[in-house]
Amino acid sequence: MHIKGVTQNADDGEAIPNITILTKDGKIGTATNHSGEFSLSIPHSFVDSYLFFSGIGFKRDSILITKDTNEYIIKLRSEIYVLQEVYVIPDSTLFTLLKKAFNKIADNYPARPSSYFGFYRESIQDENNEHIDFTESVLHIYKNSYIQPSGLPGQIEIMKSRKRKFKNSGSFYLGGPFLIIDMDAILNKRKCIDPRHFNEYEYQFNGLVSKGAHSFYSISWKKKNSRRSINNATMYIEKESLAYAEFAEDNIELSSQPRVKDVRISQQVIYDKIDNRWYLKYLTYKNSHTDKIGNKTRLGIVEYVTTTTQFEDVMPIPFERRLGQTEPIAQKAEDYSKSKWTDYDSIENDEKLAAIFTFSPQVSDNIFHSPISPKQHVRNAFFTVLPKLNIEYGISSRRIDIPSNPVSITFIPNKNTRLFELNKSDNFTEDIFFLETLVGYRIRKNFNVFYSGITDIGNKRMHSSLWNVGFEYRKNIKQQGFPLFLQGAVAFTSMGNYVDMGVQDNHGPFTFNGKNFNSDKIEFDYGVKQLAITPEFSIKKEISRFWGVKLFVKYYIPIASKDVLRVKEKDGFFLTRKETGIDKKSETININNSYDPWESFEISQFNVGIMITFN
Repeated sequence: MHIKGVTQNADDGEAIPNITILTKDGKIGTATNHSGEFSLSIPHSFVDSYLFFSGIGFKRDSILITKDTNEYIIKLRSEIYVLQEVYVIPDSTLFTLLKKAFNKIADNYPARPSSYFGFYRESIQDENNEHIDFTESVLHIYKNSYIQPSGLPGQIEIMKSRKRKFKNSGSFYLGGPFLIIDMDAILNKRKCIDPRHFNEYEYQFNGLVSKGAHSFYSISWKKKNSRRSINNATMYIEKESLAYAEFAEDNIELSSQPRVKDVRISQQVIYDKIDNRWYLKYLTYKNSHTDKIGNKTRLGIVEYVTTTTQFEDVMPIPFERRLGQTEPIAQKAEDYSKSKWTDYDSIENDEKLAAIFTFSPQVSDNIFHSPISPKQHVRNAFFTVLPKLNIEYGISSRRIDIPSNPVSITFIPNKNTRLFELNKSDNFTEDIFFLETLVGYRIRKNFNVFYSGITDIGNKRMHSSLWNVGFEYRKNIKQQGFPLFLQGAVAFTSMGNYVDMGVQDNHGPFTFNGKNFNSDKIEFDYGVKQLAITPEFSIKKEISRFWGVKLFVKYYIPIASKDVLRVKEKDGFFLTRKETGIDKKSETININNSYDPWESFEISQFNVGIMITFN
């Protein structure tokens, strides 16, 4: 049978969106749309049973399903906190209360590292409320001590996950699971609760309120000089323990970002208590924004509930199993398969969760069964590759010296061409500093294949260039906080070091090595081309989730070397200019010196440097 209806606020008759609707066993359900409307098909066996309605801020209610009625109006009554007393307290007393709550963190929250398992969901919808992405996961979360957290206060591991990408959003969405750590106001000592920053905020005491058997101090806050209402953000502190029990922020407007505008967020964090220890139990985060490119509206929703806690003998998550700081969770999740994910036992029996989560298990299952276009499958494959790229920029040092000896070389392209007299008398020439760029693709957490290029900095008399292709292995040696890596790499290297011999007029086109040189100006330099195997050792420290610093040393082991005179066209379009290298033993080259200029090159085998890495 098919039933439909609308949910309304019993106080004012306004429609209520995002109300979760479930049968008693939780196996069938849906959610109301933005107009408070719902539609649901259920078997006839559910006649004379109850349908349950729940949502944030409203009492849970139910209706009896009858065979004679298929359209319902459900009026829900508000209930989060009930005001017990209304009274005014001086600012000094309010600040004293806030300071006491902050100082009680050591008593109320885990003093040692703690571990959590929980159910996580993230979704992205477009302006038509159609899904772009939908991902669900079971997560393992490690958190450092609430008393003395490190620079990176937590780690995340995906135990299992499934995803469905329906269309291309044109954007990456990163860091959703890390909201479980970032939105933990106690773990991160959020400024609004830290006495050192009280002078940056305005606070308002709303009174003593009750929820169930507990009483809470209700306190709203906002940044000084902020245009938003102070009532948009409220914290609840339990009266007995002075533990922070909830942070709720609604319709907070954020400043525009490089790619998005009209950013508004609503978020709620709820803590629960086990054996006098409080921990983050529920989290919801909603972010609506408009893309500057295309002017399309997006709504992102993140939801999480903790299902299992561990406070004793907790160890950090091994680096190899951690979710990377910049890895979209969708890249770790498997494409949806019902056979690989058969139940929602961790959330179906949680009544509080039914009031917080936007999508019921049945609605979620229906979303996963929605079709995907073949074109989107191709896009999904592309976006699987892109996040695994890593980039590094830096400066390296390697000494390359040429003594101050005069050099005279004659080049005769062929019998019918005028010869080129090349003379150079330079002072001591050296290359020391180089710009280095690396682009890598991380095959696995610890393995990276890469290409890197090196060019010298500002030396007009010498030109040095190099490229590497290789693979790298890394090992994290710092389990808490931001990782510290020991890294080893081996690369195949091609490099060239050349001394400028000047530019000469070309008195007529000539052909050499199958190339026709018809430019008015010809540039010459002489130097050494080498192939090498290059081992590298480095230490890398991640400074934040997005970048780090690497110190490295390389040693070049030559496997082939060739002394050449390089001939290049100076004029014309840079992509069509001809160039060739001529072995110094060629009959077209005469060395007019009593010594071999190429033997004067002194090239160090060591290279050291520093790189800025982008994870």
